[in-house]
Parts: sequence; C-alpha cells; structure tokens
Amino acid sequence: MALLRKFFHILKPVHFRKFFSVARQDGPAEALRRAAYFSRLIISDAARSDVRQYGRADEVPTRLGGFFPFWTEISKADAFHISTPSIKRIRKRRLAIIGDLNLPQCRKYRVEQVNDLWRCADAEVEYSHYEDFPRSARIMQNATHVMFYRLKTQDITCDYLYEARRLGLPVAYDIDDPLFSVAAYQNYGAAQTFDRSLMDHFLREAPRYAAFMDACDVVCVSTPTLAALARQHTPRPVFVRRNFADKHTLASGSRAIQDAIPHKSGSTPFTFSISTGSTGRSADFRDAFNALGDISREQPNLRIVIIGHFRMNDVPRRIRDRVKLVPFVDYDQYLTHLARSDCNLIPMADDLFNRCKSGVRVIDSCAAAVPAIVTQVGDGRNLVQNSQTGIVLNKDTGWKEAISIMVSDRDRTMKMGQAARRLIESRWSASMDEQIVDPQFKHWFLS
Repeated sequence: MALLRKFFHILKPVHFRKFFSVARQDGPAEALRRAAYFSRLIISDAARSDVRQYGRADEVPTRLGGFFPFWTEISKADAFHISTPSIKRIRKRRLAIIGDLNLPQCRKYRVEQVNDLWRCADAEVEYSHYEDFPRSARIMQNATHVMFYRLKTQDITCDYLYEARRLGLPVAYDIDDPLFSVAAYQNYGAAQTFDRSLMDHFLREAPRYAAFMDACDVVCVSTPTLAALARQHTPRPVFVRRNFADKHTLASGSRAIQDAIPHKSGSTPFTFSISTGSTGRSADFRDAFNALGDISREQPNLRIVIIGHFRMNDVPRRIRDRVKLVPFVDYDQYLTHLARSDCNLIPMADDLFNRCKSGVRVIDSCAAAVPAIVTQVGDGRNLVQNSQTGIVLNKDTGWKEAISIMVSDRDRTMKMGQAARRLIESRWSASMDEQIVDPQFKHWFLS
C-alpha cells in the first residue's frame, strides 16, 4: 500500500508540468534524468522533510535522513558520480542559494534580491532555507552553480557540500558580516552588551564559519573591507557583490514618498530618523545623541524617531521628550516611517565589525528620498555624494555641524533627498555594473 501511494505521488500533475517545462528548456534527456532522480528520492523516502520529522536540522540523524538513502542506492548501482555536470549540459545559468534565511534584512539583500541581479544576465535563481532539506535538495539538482549563504560547518551543511561536489557544481560562499572572525567579534562595540555566554558562543562558532567558507571554491562578500578580512581567513578568491536597491525597494520607497507628503509640511517638526535592526547600539549612537542634545536647546521644533530595537532608558534624559520609538514591523512600514523624516542619521562606532558593514541603511534612506548623515565607518560613505545626497562626516564636519546644516535649510535638505533617490535609481539599482558586481565574479558564474 505504501509503495502504491508513492507511485501515485510520482504521477501528480505538477510533476508532469515540471517534466515538460524542463524538456522544453533543456531537452528530453535532461528531463528524464531529473524525473528518474526524484522518483528514486520519493521511493526511498528521502524526499520527506527531515526537519518536520526530527526537529532541528543539526539533530537529523545522517543515516536516517538527508541524502544518505539516495547515496547508498546509487552507489550500489555504480552510479554515484555524474559523468557530465549540469554546467556542461544546461545552456542557461541557474544558481541555487541555500542559506540561513532567518534575518529579514540579510534574506532581502543577499538572497531575495539576487533574482533581480542575475535576471540582467538572463540567469535564473532559486533559494531555500538550509533546514528545508527537500527543497534544498531539489534546487541543487536543477542548478548549474550553488551558493551557500551564512552557513557554518555542521552535519547537514557538510552533506549539501558533499552533494554539490558529487553533482560537479561550482560552489560559492556568500556572507555579509564577519561571522568568521574572532577578532571582529571580540572588539565589536555592540557585542559588549551581550551576555558572556552568548559572546563565548559567537567566538566559538567563528572557526566553523571560516572552515565552511574555506571549503567552497570562491567567496562573495558585501563590502571591500569585508573582502580584505575574508582574504586573511581563506586562500580562496574573494569577490565583492554590493547590496543594491531592488525593484521592491524602489517601488516601496515610491509609495512611502507619496504617503509622507502631508507629514513634511513647513509647520511640522523637523524630524531626524535613526533605524536599528539589533539591540546594544548605544555605543554607536552616543556621539549623534550628544549632538542632538546640544542642537535641541536651540531648535524647539525638532523631533527624533528611532525605528527598530531600542529602549527609551538608553536615550539620554535631555532628549527623551523629543524621541519617539517605533517598533520595526515589516520593510514597507519601515520605509513609510523613514520617508516621513527629513534626515536619516546612520551612526556607527569605529570598530572592525562595523567597518565591514554594507550601505543598506543608506539604500533604504535613498529609496525613501531622505538624505543621510553617515560616518567614515562602513561602506555607506561610498553610496553618498557628500553635500549633494547627504553628508559624510570628516575631521571638519562632525555630528553637530552636519545636523545643523540639515536643520538650517529644510528646502535644501529635501532637495538632497530627491537627489539621493535619483542616484540610487541610476547607480545603485540592479545591474551588472562594476560598482555592484565584481567583474571576476560575474565571469565565474556566467562563463
């Protein structure tokens, strides 16, 4: 009876539609090969979700789930190795991304928006959370390349890498924070608020990220500074693929701009926004808060909106009556709140972890047509045209001077925001241009 159920599962209409779709794109031979593969997975029960059956991915018994039943079966038939890898059989480039997709911002900028990017080169992208074994296994069979995102060495991730090697897939590793660096974590200002046991956990995990990164063919990171740090941890080629404004970001920003019009009249308070996606940012905000405290004495019609994770107790007393805390809900609502401000402050303390950070906050700000004030720390400064689309702090212009410039001329500040929106559309949206994608990485994937 169980075998009969599996037989009818194989004959589902959706599987026939997929078969004919592959046949049209890559030919009957490729369609038959994939049909045979997935039929064996279904019959051997390897297509069921090990996550649902066993709990957390790192608790999945290797011999009872994952690829093991399929590997043993094809090994007995002397068919373990692929004679012709998909990169030589399939004309169109297809990237499978398997990663830790739990952080919304990371998922958006390093995974979901990749569709927009590689569509410019007529390539296809599919992605999966690494704990979703059935989907991850399926998209690998359809791919010409695989990219592992923010993964560390553990049983299930090593199985994915092993399967990628069996399939002959070129393997990239993508990461947007220095999770592999003990030095970066040890000196990270925000981490000083972590519980000691949590900090020790991050430090112990760093070598696992480094080991998995080193096991891949190439490494892709979000900023030049992160690339330099990665090269100190691996001999693999390291490329930069910067974050950018995808179609959803631009469309959501346009809606937020329209919504904000009645909130930014001359009679409304001049509003500064600060956004934070994590706790423990007091050290980053200290200098900006001090400058706002000084200026607020001279500017009674000034307001500060903090979007995201922050506690009012961490706001200096002298500006608490000017501050409104807005919890982060989703990306569209975040841009709505951001667009209602006149200027966005992006403060970061100078430490190695922060120096590796990308300019996503600047991208968000530009999408909402709000000029930003940024420090010299992180990649955000490279996305701002100083005094035209925002202000980059330097030895002559500190927080107090920059904030004063913005407050003193609201019309000029608004024009800077409009220029920022035009810049993000023309230079920092989806494209194969060199400032977004390292030409060598583009060659690695498309050649």
